[in-house]
Amino acid sequence: MIRAPGINAFLGALRTTQQLLSGRNVFQELSEVEIQRASTSAARTSSTEQPGGGIQPLELYDVSSGALWWLACWQSKRRLEQGQDVNELSRLSFLMMLGGKLQQLGPLGGLSFRLANRHMQNYMYKAVRTALEQGQVVPGSKTGLSARVMMLSKVDESTAQLLEKELAARKGFSQALMKAFKDGQKLQLTEAELQGVPAQLKKQWKDWKGRGSFKVPVGREAMNVIMPYCSVASTRSQLFEAYYRRFGHDFHGSALELLRARQKLAKQLGFASWADYELRPLAEVVQDGKAASQLLAECWKHLQPSLAPAVQQMKRLGGGVLQHSDEAYHWTLQGRGADRFKLAEFLPAEPALERLMQVIGRACNVTFRPLPPRNWFQTGWHGGVRCFEVVDGPPVGMAAVEGRCLGYVYVELYLSWKGSRPLAPGALLLAPGHVHLGLNLQAPSIGATKLLTPEDTVMIAHELGHAVHMLCFNGSSQQFQDLPLDVLELPSTFSEVLATQPQVVGEYARHHASEGTPPDNLIQVVQQGPHFFMQKLQSWNVGLGLHSNFDALDASPSQLQDHAVKLWQEFSLVPANPSFSPLGEDAGGCLALGANHVAYMLCYLRSALLLKGKSPGKVSNAKRWLSPDFASSLRAQLLDKAFNSERLATLSPSLVASQTPGKQPLPHPLPPLSPDVKFSLFQSLRP
Repeated sequence: MIRAPGINAFLGALRTTQQLLSGRNVFQELSEVEIQRASTSAARTSSTEQPGGGIQPLELYDVSSGALWWLACWQSKRRLEQGQDVNELSRLSFLMMLGGKLQQLGPLGGLSFRLANRHMQNYMYKAVRTALEQGQVVPGSKTGLSARVMMLSKVDESTAQLLEKELAARKGFSQALMKAFKDGQKLQLTEAELQGVPAQLKKQWKDWKGRGSFKVPVGREAMNVIMPYCSVASTRSQLFEAYYRRFGHDFHGSALELLRARQKLAKQLGFASWADYELRPLAEVVQDGKAASQLLAECWKHLQPSLAPAVQQMKRLGGGVLQHSDEAYHWTLQGRGADRFKLAEFLPAEPALERLMQVIGRACNVTFRPLPPRNWFQTGWHGGVRCFEVVDGPPVGMAAVEGRCLGYVYVELYLSWKGSRPLAPGALLLAPGHVHLGLNLQAPSIGATKLLTPEDTVMIAHELGHAVHMLCFNGSSQQFQDLPLDVLELPSTFSEVLATQPQVVGEYARHHASEGTPPDNLIQVVQQGPHFFMQKLQSWNVGLGLHSNFDALDASPSQLQDHAVKLWQEFSLVPANPSFSPLGEDAGGCLALGANHVAYMLCYLRSALLLKGKSPGKVSNAKRWLSPDFASSLRAQLLDKAFNSERLATLSPSLVASQTPGKQPLPHPLPPLSPDVKFSLFQSLRP
């Protein structure tokens, strides 16, 4: 994130000195807003957040100073030592959370920060434990403390050790997964063997020493390129076998260690399985592993009519037999995958980003207003980060609107050179009113125009939905992170689904040269079809099943692989290849993250219901979805609403048992899905 480490350190020191002399500390200021939001649900009443006042864009030098962060933490600790105060506990917890996020982005770091961070964390957990024991903090009440902080403070030493083991096992498996995904041995292939692969994709493998040959590194990237497009069955089979050989005994052993750690920890926390632990905060329909599995099975059942025509066509093309290594290629033929590259001509990165902001803004009654680039000496954000002010009010061509400032979004469109940046794109709530949006796209070569794929576009829409939700939410950032996953992901999933609607694609897709809209036959490519949901169901079922009905303590790595294949096969149209491991696909990422991905299925179902309904008169669906009335309803029912995020604290046996015996947990924030309409999503899918 830092433009030039040496110069930035010098300028940062000057900024820090300036703030210290003036008695101003940006960390202290951010924590004040956090506490105000935690203390009242009317989070927009603060004078610092009225239209035209208060919130200012963060200058990274201000926030990147380790001295200022340490000073704010030390002052909070000193006030706590003078007398327990819930607000000071909330402040210190927020500062620790903010420090971790800034370390992830790059501004904070180094050995001194890690030592200070560990010291402050230990002190904070001890202070929260004391407050819990003395009754000053009651789980399920508005304290400004996240349920996770309270749980980690409350657990005994043996549970704390299991938490450390789970964290270490998760890191170990994630590293093994990334290593297996990356390029390995190289296959020497000819032009004929790569027939069907678009030239713009295979040119990166050109072997200039051998005429007409290519050196293809075996990894996830090659699988994503060759398996869908190569028309040579023997090439697909060769790559398939070489790739899945990378997921062997040691890899599945690291996955097994993670499952064992989670199984032990779940028992210690009072749950039958890790799935039950992570699913408990979700909607009542999926609050344990059995119920979640049943929902996925129902989705698979309702997906069958959409899959049937494509399956018949694939069997015809394959001579009546579907081979596992041929499946991706046949789905690409069915889905006109080559048209993805044609549609990319209508999705130049930066113009498409701003037009997507207008679409999401119209759907949510907010305006993304680009700010002029800051002076080099004014900010430490590097030149690739663009700052947008988000204003309350519907957009009019990205023009200025009169309304209160909801906050700022710092968009990092391209992958930063800073090595500590996470590879996965995502929105990060830094503090109330400030969101970092890392999209992590590969930057184009000098002089070239960056074109987005349909998948890139859907990802950007998803993350913009997160950003709007984070800025509209009437509560503190710690309350926000305690929301159930199916609430956290609903606004972003809705934005994603909205961006895939054919009537909406024309609102943001313009040709990079002529600025014309794409033809109707290309617009259909963006839609999420039955194959998309089939793959999601496969991955989610593997992650859910391994965390619920699989005994990892007595299993071997080969048994783990066999069980994962069995779970994958439940939602597959083809028999699994003997060398196949589902963990070599998206299921591996699902396993690393946990067992609650069924929450995304709930979000897709709810998003379809939000978009369902006929428009009055001759008004198109797109105009209805992007109208102020629709957006006002969405804001009031979902985005602005400060749900009872404390509900999470009432669901943990380790917190509730000694504090509030017999107390019933708060109801889930969202209304239940009606059984007769919740599967309407699958009725509109195109094969």
